Amino acid sequence: MKKSLVAVSILAVSVFAGDLNPYERAFKSGFEYGLRANAMQKDIDGVRATRVNYTKPFVVSYDIQKIPYSEVLLTQFLAHNDGFKTHLTKNLLLFGDFEREADAKQAVEYLKKNFNVSANIISLSKVQGLATNPLLWSGFYDEVLSQAKAQGVIVQEKVVERTVEKVVEKPVFIEEPKKQVKKPAQKATPMEYQIKLINDKAMGYVLTGSSKKLSSNYVEDGIKSGVFKWYPQGIYSTEKGEKFVRSTDEIYFLYKDVKIIKQ
Repeated sequence: MKKSLVAVSILAVSVFAGDLNPYERAFKSGFEYGLRANAMQKDIDGVRATRVNYTKPFVVSYDIQKIPYSEVLLTQFLAHNDGFKTHLTKNLLLFGDFEREADAKQAVEYLKKNFNVSANIISLSKVQGLATNPLLWSGFYDEVLSQAKAQGVIVQEKVVERTVEKVVEKPVFIEEPKKQVKKPAQKATPMEYQIKLINDKAMGYVLTGSSKKLSSNYVEDGIKSGVFKWYPQGIYSTEKGEKFVRSTDEIYFLYKDVKIIKQ
């Protein structure tokens, strides 16, 4: 009995002292890198698809359509640690934008030498409008939204509201009082309306796909302020029950965040 207690004590001291066998050390190291990769992707690409924010003319990209996501995420993690401004999209892993083509070529050579990645240089216009693909977090975020909606709670930009009344199907137009002035008879002209933000600021969205009925096609484009012209008949409903209002600038707003008034 005493021998057994001594053996258990030695084993416990050995483990807690960090005396791990090669398999245990490899598992621990891989687990820690997995946690760091998970945190990294949340910091870089967030928990919901957003538009890639590059501005310089030369972009270094890597086609990942035939590459396992495990390899893609590892490459992104290592490149990010080496200082690359990475983003993951559906079909591309991006390594940043560059002002000069020479610097972009140097980055391509570095990736080939250090990570065995055959990257290419593409123009900024080919990535403008692309949305990020936060693989490690998007499923979790969608699950939170689904549970919130099932309980009658709407989650939007960290503001939680409980729905109280049914959404009005047609827009409410607020007419500004005007002085009655007699004018010569003229031909009727189309009425123009403006989109006024209820709280002076609201999240704007851009449409990344052809269908206006898919919620996933609306991607956040940052907080907007000011007054926008309403695109005639520009009110659309998605399969998830969301309503978006369209401006002539091709910026969309959630219906609940705006009022439509006569210009």
